[in-house]
This record gives sequence, C-alpha cells and structure tokens, in this order.
Amino acid sequence: MLKIASSAVKRDGEVWTGRRHSDAIRQAVFHGAVPPITSAEQGFVTSEGTFVSRKEAFKIAVASDQVCRPLYSEDLW
Repeated sequence: MLKIASSAVKRDGEVWTGRRHSDAIRQAVFHGAVPPITSAEQGFVTSEGTFVSRKEAFKIAVASDQVCRPLYSEDLW
C-alpha cells in the first residue's frame, strides 16, 4: 500500500527530504541550494519515491490510515 515516507521540499526539479520540512530545507542548503530555500514547494515523498503536494499527500495518508486530518510533517513521527 502506498504511504507517505518523508517530508520534502522541491525547487527547480530537485527534491530534498527530511524527517520534518525544516530538516529537508537544511539538507537542501547543505547540498548547495542557494537560499532562500524557504521559497521551495513543501510536500512529501511517497513510499515509491515520488514527490507529492501536501494536498495529494493528505489523500494518501488518509487512505493508508496514517492520519485523519490535514497533514503536517509532525504527524508522521
């Protein structure tokens, strides 16, 4: 079953992941993304490795019984 695996940020086609969105932002900067990385799209990565928006991630998380309300990275851990 498809699940949400991690928080992620995406900018210019690159995706960085982390336990929380702030961790993903730190990874982006560590790997050379030019600040302000906070302008990146925040979303999540699925168990299949696909980046999805918050809205799509919420649908997946509800379907897999991970959450039952709007999805924030704090809800996953």
